Amino acid sequence: RLFNFAVGAVCFTCAMLRHRFGLFKCMNFEAIAMARSLQYLVSFVFVGRWYTATMFGVKPTEVWLEPSEDEEAWSVLLSVLVVVTMCLFIPIRSTILWILPLFASLTHFVPLYVLGSPFPQSGQRLATLMLMVLFFSYRGAQRNEVQIREKWLAKQRVQEQDQEIEERARVTSALSTVAGTLLDFVVMLDSNKRVVKSDARHEAFFGQCMEGLRLSEFLAEADQARFDNIVTQATQEQTLQSMPASFQLDFATLEVQLVVVDTGG
Repeated sequence: RLFNFAVGAVCFTCAMLRHRFGLFKCMNFEAIAMARSLQYLVSFVFVGRWYTATMFGVKPTEVWLEPSEDEEAWSVLLSVLVVVTMCLFIPIRSTILWILPLFASLTHFVPLYVLGSPFPQSGQRLATLMLMVLFFSYRGAQRNEVQIREKWLAKQRVQEQDQEIEERARVTSALSTVAGTLLDFVVMLDSNKRVVKSDARHEAFFGQCMEGLRLSEFLAEADQARFDNIVTQATQEQTLQSMPASFQLDFATLEVQLVVVDTGG
């Protein structure tokens, strides 16, 4: 028991050092945890006083002064405790975790049918309850693994979307800066292609306040459909689009070069 406790303490210390400081990354803690758990399951049964005396063909009452019949229940409880702990709290993949409940069942049923039980009448019921707990523990571990993987995938998708949004924001910001630097003035449109803000330069060019008006209403009829097309294309492809157009104003018809950039607003 002292040896088992010492080995378990060393494994736990190494696991904590890896978790906190990134040490011992070359060690396969999943295999180590499984090996230690299997060792515990064996020791719970074959180190028991009742099973030990029975294996050597001696009556336990002739060897041990204290009653040893209750060790069957203790071995079942300890085996279930190990399996439940490993299934619910230790991150082990279900593709190899199934070995643990299967091994726990074998370490109980093999001695039960080979050596017998100190309480034959209740031994079958105890074994049935043990199987049920082992099964539900493993199923719970599978469900937890599915949920953890789904959360991880969802987190990855969110991070990828955030990166994509940031990249698009940088591109649109750069395009907006270029457009604001090279063009005479910039007109901001909403999703309905209406002017959002109107300043003095807009009023000087169009001869009126443009806020809330559709910019395409001032274009020549032949240019209106083309303007709608390049706005849609700029939005979908996140690229800069350009076209020559004619503004038909009250005082004149002006030939201009339109540049369309989707800023994501």
